[in-house]
Amino acid sequence: MGYLTVTFTILLLIHSSSSDLNQDCVQNEKLLETILTSLQNSLVFLGKEYDSLNLDVISGLRMTQAEIKAAFVPTPYLPTESGKGSLQARLAAMSTFIDEIVTLAKPYVYRTLPVYYNNFSELLKKEFWVVSSWNKDHVLLNTPFSFGNNQVEKITEAASDRCLTELLGTGPSKKKCTIASECLDIMEADGYKGYEVTHQLLYFILIDRLRCFSYDRIRHQRNDYVIKGLCSNIFQQASDLSKTEFNGRIDHDLFMEQIAFCGGLLGYKEFLRSDWLNYILSWQLDSGCFSVINSKLSENSGYRRKRMDVKLADGGYGCFGHCTAVAVISLGGYLRETVATMKTCIEWN
Repeated sequence: MGYLTVTFTILLLIHSSSSDLNQDCVQNEKLLETILTSLQNSLVFLGKEYDSLNLDVISGLRMTQAEIKAAFVPTPYLPTESGKGSLQARLAAMSTFIDEIVTLAKPYVYRTLPVYYNNFSELLKKEFWVVSSWNKDHVLLNTPFSFGNNQVEKITEAASDRCLTELLGTGPSKKKCTIASECLDIMEADGYKGYEVTHQLLYFILIDRLRCFSYDRIRHQRNDYVIKGLCSNIFQQASDLSKTEFNGRIDHDLFMEQIAFCGGLLGYKEFLRSDWLNYILSWQLDSGCFSVINSKLSENSGYRRKRMDVKLADGGYGCFGHCTAVAVISLGGYLRETVATMKTCIEWN
């Protein structure tokens, strides 16, 4: 087991908030401490496990880094808990720490899956991920979104990877922004649930990030609407899932992935609910990872294996890298929203 040697200031704190994130300045100050501590504990855990992380976890850290950058506001001084320095300094330390984790982890990821690494290494670049800006029009649809196309086949991880590599220019065509009609037949179909919908969403997110708008069926405005529509459908699925008992880590992983993409990376505030944050915080173990004690993972469970996701050392409680990564991205979204609220509080005062 390798350990990351780095000087990093960690905060310790406690759980909070049960109402809307934007209602009480004092509560939001406490909530900010809670989110920072949870996020940093997770980063420290992943830092200790750098030689066991896979590419999806590292790309998730880059997404989180983009959220941290978006949360970094140029206020004269935004304090956090007494004696722990300014928020700006703490966010800068987190971003630097992520850089160190990624740098140390990449050789191990390449050694484990060199072809997969070469195909998706673009996603590990610091400048690749940019979080969506918030504005008054950045809201979900009130009605279910539909492409109007029947589902032709299930979206498997292999099919998704094939379509994503064509966008990245590492697929068979070796040409960036290749949008194959067979990929659109899959990605622009209705009726998907769970991870299949987040697969769809990731495809259109990459189209946006890579600016692949030259294909007849893809235009910038339309792509934005598709992303909004998919997140609207995902929000309903996440809402339904939150009303269940959460079937162990498998449902936790999906629920946090839904929040990570739509709430964290894409900035749809409807996903950043305080009760959903409380769920996420309750799933974090003392080690900093996210999982469920005594949960069972079977081959027939429907859980997405996520590029040979590996169990991490957590004292035997079944921590997995992907589950922790989507939790970290989700927390990044809550961090950004809470910082924005705190900035407003300071301006009011």
